[in-house]
Amino acid sequence: MNLQEKLDVARQCHRDGRLREAERLYREILEVAPNHAEALYLLGTLAYRAGHLETAEELIGQAARVDPEYAEAHFSLGNVYKAQGKPEQAVAAYRRTIELFPSASPAHYNLALALDDAGRTEDAVASYRSALALSPDDADAHFNLANALQRLGRLDEAAASYRRATEFEPKHALAHNNLGIALKNLGRLDEAVASYRKALAVDPKYAPALNNLGIALKNLGRLDEAVASYRKALAIDPHYAQAHNHLGIALVEQGAMESAAVCFQEAVRIDPGYAEAHNNLAGVFGNLNRIDEAVASYTRTVELDPSQTGAKHMLAALTGQRTETVPIDYVKNLFDQTSARFDKQLVDDLGYHVPEKLRHALDGHLGTGIRFKNALDLGCGTGLSGAAFRAICDRLTGIDIAPKIIEIARAKNIYDALRTGEIVAFLKSAPEKYDLFIATDVFMYLGKLEPLFEALPHCAVDGAYLAFGTESCEGEDYVLRPTGRFAQSRAYIQTLAGRFGFAVEQCRESEVRKEKDQYIMGDLFILKYTSISKGLG
Repeated sequence: MNLQEKLDVARQCHRDGRLREAERLYREILEVAPNHAEALYLLGTLAYRAGHLETAEELIGQAARVDPEYAEAHFSLGNVYKAQGKPEQAVAAYRRTIELFPSASPAHYNLALALDDAGRTEDAVASYRSALALSPDDADAHFNLANALQRLGRLDEAAASYRRATEFEPKHALAHNNLGIALKNLGRLDEAVASYRKALAVDPKYAPALNNLGIALKNLGRLDEAVASYRKALAIDPHYAQAHNHLGIALVEQGAMESAAVCFQEAVRIDPGYAEAHNNLAGVFGNLNRIDEAVASYTRTVELDPSQTGAKHMLAALTGQRTETVPIDYVKNLFDQTSARFDKQLVDDLGYHVPEKLRHALDGHLGTGIRFKNALDLGCGTGLSGAAFRAICDRLTGIDIAPKIIEIARAKNIYDALRTGEIVAFLKSAPEKYDLFIATDVFMYLGKLEPLFEALPHCAVDGAYLAFGTESCEGEDYVLRPTGRFAQSRAYIQTLAGRFGFAVEQCRESEVRKEKDQYIMGDLFILKYTSISKGLG
């Protein structure tokens, strides 16, 4: 046989799966013609198939060097580089393939995958779109495009691409699941639930979809269904640390602290580096008054993830360290995470009625006919304070740090305007003046109040009122309690009032909220502002 005949036989053996015979023939060809590009390439593909990546790189790379126009060799070399974890080399090989064969959809698709591996997500999106322009019915390309868009935070586009993937491959369980994640992150929880259920219709034993379904159901307040979904996930995969963690979170909301502790302990046993589960375990230990264990778990959380400001804050609270304020990101996350059940938890579970009590105190002090032209509700939350004060305000604005909380308040149509942001920064830059400031459950998260009192005069009219509640303490200006909340002394408030142009017109003791079924005592204050210049006469 001449070389061409031998190559034809070798290729037929290759196609038929007689790989050893094919390899022998390729090597015989290369003994005679060491730079035979096709024999080098095909022998390299056998090495790639066998997992011998270095050999494959050498052979296919040589084929591409011998014949720089050999598109298949450049494409396969890209595959080898990708398998070796060399994404930038893979990108170069796929780009060369596309130069030689611009309509090769697989080259565009694999280029996108390599760009993704290299962390070049924007470029990957462009390449996925190029692949889809050539092969618009490629479900995997739609799916991976959606994944890239989701990583970029372009959730609406991601959801659309996941839907396209499921249109072309209705049994693409992962696409249904990831569509659910995108919809959940968009706040479209009912649609997310439907997508997770579609994933489970395709694969009833798909544990991550069951876990994600549980998360969506929990966020909808359907705790019993969420717990059932987490338990199904764990029946399929008992070593699923995330499902143990999320089951624990749901059980905390149901008040089953001991059972929740078991879940979090199992999560960290399975995954000792799971910082979130350590943090959740610490919170449950604190609730159960197992303080030493709580301190140990918070300490471990911070060791694993030094960015966990909430854990650092609670560690300070439990060990008696002095701090000046609660970290903003901790407050934001705390209220966003509890937004779905915020009102019920605060009013029903914690016996919180400060807004009504403060409104009653203001009416008693100023008379029931009092009205305010422009009021500002500091830390407005879901609108509990706004509902109590709306009737006596011509205009009412609310501000809070937590976006999800703000959206719940917006749906109640209590406020004329709502703002998301940090309170002190807002007060310093507010474009209008206010004659009433309400702060029912804010000072407990501020601790040191000088920045707030210093900012208030920037947007207060002469004669403005400040109505607020505190948790009370004695001896020190303010203290951080083991609950993670601050208490302020009456003397501290009196000092700040005098320093920044306020007069304390009323202070009365009141039950503020429950903690472990016991009421915490605090104070309700009504202060009146008079500008410093006016006060100096």
